[in-house]
Amino acid sequence: MLLQKMKWPEVKEQIEKGAIVVVPIGSTEQHGYHLPIDTDISIPCHIAIKATERTQDIVAPPINYGYNEKDLAFPGTVSVKTNSFLNYVFDICDSLSRTGFKKILLLNGHGYNTFLVHTVCNMVNEKTNSLCASTSYFQLIPDVIKELRQSKSPGGMAHSGEFETSVQLFLDPEHIDMNKAVKEFGFYQTKYTWFDLLQMPPVYIRTNFDNNTKSGVIGDPTLATREKGEKIVKELIERLADFLRLFKEEINC
Repeated sequence: MLLQKMKWPEVKEQIEKGAIVVVPIGSTEQHGYHLPIDTDISIPCHIAIKATERTQDIVAPPINYGYNEKDLAFPGTVSVKTNSFLNYVFDICDSLSRTGFKKILLLNGHGYNTFLVHTVCNMVNEKTNSLCASTSYFQLIPDVIKELRQSKSPGGMAHSGEFETSVQLFLDPEHIDMNKAVKEFGFYQTKYTWFDLLQMPPVYIRTNFDNNTKSGVIGDPTLATREKGEKIVKELIERLADFLRLFKEEINC
């Protein structure tokens, strides 16, 4: 159920039934020559909508902007400063809590939002009467990625690489131009630092993308396939729905 398409009495009825509200969070950010700028929000939105259809939960309007200071050399990218992001997303969650939702899930689709989204989750749990959980959608399926992955690890699935491109070939093929897909691995890698969406390094460090990539890609999109994307999306929907059932029925800490 989409919150923005419901009437308020319908929302009230679903809250009384224990509905969870899922808040998709992403970014408006360059994704190389071949992927659209809405990649980081369109994917979690799709996953959230399909999963909540199975669980009778509610999807809030998406938060389309995130922390993106690293990409501002690429036109079309929009960034929100750290404190602004924390306060804005918290205010949304606080409103959802005050209007009756007892459980909130923040579903992130942008790697550099990850720590901020978890911080907002803590803020909601500290300052409201609701129970908040948070995840990045790609963290739900590490085993599936390990099985399907052909690109080097770490690095091949950093940004606009094999993973995101495969998913978008399945979800949004009309906006993908694989003739322009190029592989780049400009991000410096050491035994402590690297960049990969599916494999976090021991040490976090942020660097401007224009210092590391001409196209905006860090990874290998040339190994992406629609078939991989279909398997990934199917499993993402299944696991998000499974978590929502658990969150609704069993998690009350």
